[in-house]
Amino acid sequence: MLNHRSLKLFAFLFVVIISSVMCEFTQQLETAERIENDDATRVAQTVAAIDLTATAGAPPTETPVPPTPTATDAPPTPTATAVPPTSTPDLAILALLALTDPAGDSSICATGASVDDPAVDIQTIEVFDPATLGSDWAGWLARVGMGAPADETFENDFSGALLMAHAPLGATGYDFIINETHALTMTIGVIDPATGDVEPGSEGRSYIDDEGFVWFQLPPDVGYIQIAAFHLPSEDMPADQKRCDVAPNESAYTLELPER
Repeated sequence: MLNHRSLKLFAFLFVVIISSVMCEFTQQLETAERIENDDATRVAQTVAAIDLTATAGAPPTETPVPPTPTATDAPPTPTATAVPPTSTPDLAILALLALTDPAGDSSICATGASVDDPAVDIQTIEVFDPATLGSDWAGWLARVGMGAPADETFENDFSGALLMAHAPLGATGYDFIINETHALTMTIGVIDPATGDVEPGSEGRSYIDDEGFVWFQLPPDVGYIQIAAFHLPSEDMPADQKRCDVAPNESAYTLELPER
């Protein structure tokens, strides 16, 4: 378990967890077991568009002039036309908390050297009351925005992962939820930090929506969160070029959520 007040311990545990799910990364981590869960499936969330249209007009009238009738057409009288809402609602306005992480702070995991990689760059974290989104989840929903849409990264690149660490206020350790695609194999769900195993039936605790946001289902008593991202674009890239980002860079986000 990881002490939420210790970045060093947290970073160390991240290495242990991720080394078990990212196979063949470094020679020093060859003995770690990568998480395997071939049956995990990504849950996609879509937002339906609402299309409202209305038209109205007044019919033309005729004024006959004998013996040859002629028509004097009055122009249609316009009436108000309903303005359709945007096709995708702006969920950000519903967020209880909106947290940010600096853009462009990604690095090479092995050396800490800066690297320009939007796919691993955590930028926004928003926390929602599930009821406002039509969900019956009993806890909270967290939406993570990356520098590049996560769905494109996870579908097209060799390996990518987001790891959500969370804990109640006053806790001395974290629980973890992972969303990873590695060599076309998805590993999604709650992981046991001691074993690296994914808990059966927990696959729905994370998913990627159609706009490329990564969502996590958090428990109702959550008080702290910290997020780590990992990316290896291609199988041919050396393992020591794996990219990382952590948000926040130190300590953890403290969540002051409303009472229910």
